[in-house]
Amino acid sequence: MFCILRALFLALIGVLPAVAQDDLSYADLTQNQQIGVIQTMIEAGQLDEAEVLLAVTPFDDGDAEYEAAFLQAVILRLRGDFAGAEAILRDILAVRPEFRLVRLELAQVLAAQGRREGAGYQFGILAETANSTAESQELDTMISALQPGSGFQPSAFLTIAPSTNFNNGASAQTVLIGGLPFRISNTAQSGVGVRYGGALTFTDAVSEDTQIYATLHAQRDDYRARAFDTDTAGVRLGVQHGTERDRFTAEIFGNRRWVNGEQFDDGYGLRLSVRHAMTQRLAFDGSTAIERRDYDNGTDSIRRTLTLGLGYAVNRQFGVRGGVRFDGQNSAVANLDYDAIAPTVGAYYRFDNGLLVDVSYEAEDRSHELIILGTRREDETSRTRLAVQWDRLRLGDVVPLITFTQTNNASTLTPFSYDARGVELTFSHAF
Repeated sequence: MFCILRALFLALIGVLPAVAQDDLSYADLTQNQQIGVIQTMIEAGQLDEAEVLLAVTPFDDGDAEYEAAFLQAVILRLRGDFAGAEAILRDILAVRPEFRLVRLELAQVLAAQGRREGAGYQFGILAETANSTAESQELDTMISALQPGSGFQPSAFLTIAPSTNFNNGASAQTVLIGGLPFRISNTAQSGVGVRYGGALTFTDAVSEDTQIYATLHAQRDDYRARAFDTDTAGVRLGVQHGTERDRFTAEIFGNRRWVNGEQFDDGYGLRLSVRHAMTQRLAFDGSTAIERRDYDNGTDSIRRTLTLGLGYAVNRQFGVRGGVRFDGQNSAVANLDYDAIAPTVGAYYRFDNGLLVDVSYEAEDRSHELIILGTRREDETSRTRLAVQWDRLRLGDVVPLITFTQTNNASTLTPFSYDARGVELTFSHAF
């Protein structure tokens, strides 16, 4: 394979290899022949000897300098020094961007580092200048394998959603407020419903480490009791920069909601997120967002969130994570204002049989501006989530996700105290 690639490389730069005579020493060979000797050593696995010859031989005839640098990059790649190989290959392409074999080698080096978008971008340049339809199709296949989300990407999901009374129903029928008994009726039930929707995302690489994307999405929550039906439609526009291990994302978004067929509210905002791999196993994630929601009843609000987290992969099967979320809202109606802080911990384990179990626990403290009879609303919410996914339950290309949720909300205003239990079964598929 290497011989074929070398032949292509030499043909591209207009140099034909000459055959060395048996009675000639290395010093008597032409630079083109010396390149051939070094290439043969690399094929035979004699990397140290090849590197010595590259270091002591002055290559200054035509494009021999670039050929020698290319072979040095190949040696570094074979030794696992991908960063060193990448630097050399980029230096060559900065001067001679038409060297297709050098670009192909760079794509392979990037892919070996897990930088799929960067490798796909280099393959894309090669595909645009392909010499034949067959070569273009082969490169497009490589791009699709490296960047399955490039171009237009439709997706859909279906969730069996729990009854809303689990989420909104109070746990008491008679409560005391200011020492006076009040009868409450917060037991409206939607019944178990179906949540389904889809999205169409377009992604385009504008440079090796930068992609832009646009997403149109829609969702419907359909319950037996029509009053709980909710429709949502929205759009997201964003840009991603960096590798999968170190990435910055900025996006603007907007959406509109309808409840029971009537317009309810719309929102728009900005979201920024960053991911940084501190080590091979430890990664930091952070995001912040600000959103304005305009309600049709006039109670407009601005919500802001900040989330920070650390994840640690103990091994290929087991990992732990921890983080904290800061959340707040300012509204045209002061009683709806609040500030919250929610630390969270979690862990996952993937068994040898393909079973993935993910568990998390969140404890939120939320302080509201709402005051009733001298008592300010203060909520302490604990939420435990268990998610299970098993490859053996695959339905075609879809692996269902089962999620169990237990929520307990203790409030200083008893009508807002509740216990909630929910089970969701989700099917999602990217086409």
